[in-house]
Amino acid sequence: PLWFATFQATLAAVGTIVAFISIIIGAALVNYRSWAPAAAILTFAALTAIDLTGFIGALNTGPTLRDIYLWDLLLWLSIHLMMTVGVIAGRASQA
Repeated sequence: PLWFATFQATLAAVGTIVAFISIIIGAALVNYRSWAPAAAILTFAALTAIDLTGFIGALNTGPTLRDIYLWDLLLWLSIHLMMTVGVIAGRASQA
């Protein structure tokens, strides 16, 4: 479909910006700043939402685009979801 290239490029741009922010927050987690766990939850949840949006978009395309994009998006979705769950569990265990 005609909308998919713009949709995917927009998600990739937003995802790249959030990924760079997550690197900064990851460094803050290593140095254990008090604000870092809450920011990590928001950042990883944003990456998960971006991946979920891309996954839903890929589901609504034809079979060729689904074959190209779906499995990679599913992999990143599961990675970012596990990172979000890990940060939530780590924060809960310290409380």
